[in-house]
Amino acid sequence: MLNISKDKRRIVDLKSYTLQNTIYKVLQVVVSISSFVGVVLFLKYIHWDIGIRFSYVPDVQTIVSELLDIITQVEFYNNIIISLGRVYCGFLLAAVIAIPTAVFIVENSKIKYLLHPIIELIRPIPNVAWVPLSIILFKTVSGSILFITFIGAFFPILINSIEGLEHVNTNYIKIAKSFKVSTKEMVLGVKIPAAASNIFTGLLVGMSGSWLGVVVAEMIGGQSGIGYLTWVNYTMVNMSGVIVCMFVIGALGAMSSWILRKLYKMLHFEMRTEL
Repeated sequence: MLNISKDKRRIVDLKSYTLQNTIYKVLQVVVSISSFVGVVLFLKYIHWDIGIRFSYVPDVQTIVSELLDIITQVEFYNNIIISLGRVYCGFLLAAVIAIPTAVFIVENSKIKYLLHPIIELIRPIPNVAWVPLSIILFKTVSGSILFITFIGAFFPILINSIEGLEHVNTNYIKIAKSFKVSTKEMVLGVKIPAAASNIFTGLLVGMSGSWLGVVVAEMIGGQSGIGYLTWVNYTMVNMSGVIVCMFVIGALGAMSSWILRKLYKMLHFEMRTEL
């Protein structure tokens, strides 16, 4: 009976902690967004015009009205789904190619000698500069936009993965070698788990790069997507619509990062359990 009561108490304490943690996070989001909006509204109220003009920023009522109007349109959700598909496809493709490429570069000096110069040459090129070339290279608009989202994620994932794999604790490698593990076991069982935090950082930055790429590509050459919708509102001088689209893009990006963090925690926990 005593053990049962202790277990029940632990469950109640865990539920209480989870509820408190959830409330804290919600309050954190509300306070952060409210503070940001409050500063912008204050600068608009005092007609701040030094360097940045806030007089053309729409009122909150106008933005809320635009939001309520947009969320009733089916086209709005179609554009969101299209952008999500492009981002996740480009991001996953980049991750699948970048992480193994990083492994080959770190493990093989000849591959590093061959690829390092071209990587350093191409890596600094911004997403916007790739748009004209992607339009020429690909037969469809969707293909060119997918390429831009891929490029936006590929190099951050690649560089962070290389950095993590090259700086694995040497003690881990010495211990693994003492057990005479194979190269495959060394990479999959020692180096990649040890470099997981760097790889995860690359994935987070890469996800941001994919969102940046898809919005830029949709604005310049797309005919659908949340970036295209943002550009349409801009050309119609509908600034409240532009702001709504910007917040939607931010929310979708934050959701994507949240999903990545949850996946990382799950995988990290499983790896620790196996160890």
